[in-house]
Order: sequence, then C-alpha cells, then structure tokens
Amino acid sequence: MKLMCRVLEVSEQGYFQWYRVKRYLKAKRKRRLCALMRRIFHSHKRRYGSPRVWKELGKMKVIAILFSKIGPKMRGTYCI
Repeated sequence: MKLMCRVLEVSEQGYFQWYRVKRYLKAKRKRRLCALMRRIFHSHKRRYGSPRVWKELGKMKVIAILFSKIGPKMRGTYCI
C-alpha cells in the first residue's frame, strides 16, 4: 500500500478517505436502483419481470445498467 501511494504521489490517509467515499457512493447508487426497481415492480401489480423492469428503467433515463445485472438483483432478497 505504501509503495502504491508513493508511486501515485498521494498520502495513505487521502487514499483511504477516497476509497471510503467511493464505497459509500456505490452503496447509495445500489439503494437508489433497488428503490426504483421495487417501485416499478409493485406499480405493475408485481407482474413485471427483469426484462420489463429494465425497459422501464431505460424509459426513465435515470441510470444505465446492464440487463444481466437486473435479474440477480430482483431475485436477491435485498431488492424486491
């Protein structure tokens, strides 16, 4: 770690601070995505599967996400 920070000319403290913020923002995006997916799923009487949810997310133009990521997130207990 020290070598990497020296090569990149950053302090270790600065690196770890950046890393924590990066993880926080990623988790925040994931929570937002799950909330949108839940809203779409429930607003259509729980009949939409991952293809339709993905299309709805595309229509909303809120985020860009790979279709292959939607199914596992919907099946996961933390999303729907």
